[in-house]
Amino acid sequence: MLKRFVREKILQNMPYATSELSEVCLGCKSHICLSHCPENIITLNPDNLPTLDFSSSGCVFCEECVNACFEDNGEHRGFDREKSQTQVLMKISPNSCLAWNKSICYSCKDVCPKEIKYLGMFYPEIISCNGCGLCISRCPSEAIKIQRRDS
Repeated sequence: MLKRFVREKILQNMPYATSELSEVCLGCKSHICLSHCPENIITLNPDNLPTLDFSSSGCVFCEECVNACFEDNGEHRGFDREKSQTQVLMKISPNSCLAWNKSICYSCKDVCPKEIKYLGMFYPEIISCNGCGLCISRCPSEAIKIQRRDS
């Protein structure tokens, strides 16, 4: 399942992550966050750090991974609960998108908790994005691409 991120060369960090999280994760023996995600999207990257795999679902920002981490590793500054977005955002590739190619498709809009607008029935544009990745798993033509959020 990690193939999507290796292919696109963007490994997605955990939600709520701060710059101090990787140090906590490197010292973690159990990686308990993997088993506490109700969407089952947390996996280990090649460096043995937790990352999000949006190929089957997306992040619903339930904080279960955060709670499990704090319970297993004690309180730390690796998470900021006020930060309810990931470090990436999604963009629609017009060449691959069914709606951009005049087929009626609302797969990304139907699942998006933020805002995707269409010009009539076609030409979707992601207006706001929290980086949850739900649209990636729902897009039938793999037209949703991941890109780093500008800091």
